[in-house]
Amino acid sequence: MYCPYCGSNIQDGSVFCRNCGKQVGYQNPPQQFQQNMTDTGTYSGAKDWTVAILLSYFLGFLGVDRFYLGHTGLGIFKLLTCGGCGLWSLIDFLLIGFNKVRDSSGFLLSGRKGREWVFYLLLSLAVFSFLLSFLVGFFLHYLEWANATF
Repeated sequence: MYCPYCGSNIQDGSVFCRNCGKQVGYQNPPQQFQQNMTDTGTYSGAKDWTVAILLSYFLGFLGVDRFYLGHTGLGIFKLLTCGGCGLWSLIDFLLIGFNKVRDSSGFLLSGRKGREWVFYLLLSLAVFSFLLSFLVGFFLHYLEWANATF
């Protein structure tokens, strides 16, 4: 059997390709996760998307969002690097916002449908505060320059 994505040889009955990591087969979930199946065929876990996005926005630089999702190692690393100097926090915020991050069990976060406005509101606030700080800094620099010339 060959992987339809990368073409590597995989064992018969494999669920994931060892080379590219993509899902090539179907495996029935354990019985306790049967109720987590959504109408699109994906599975949603017990972790709530709204809680994760709020934690990522307000405390993402401390890694609290990764701790909440069960990724303790990444949370510690994110805490020690202050969110990768902000860049990792921004990337995680966007990944959680677009529901591309899974919890430690491998399930998508639940409760995003109908609450996307929370992400767009937080994203708008972040962009607005960045632009406002840029304009205030520019204005203060201009005032300093204007006072120095007279």
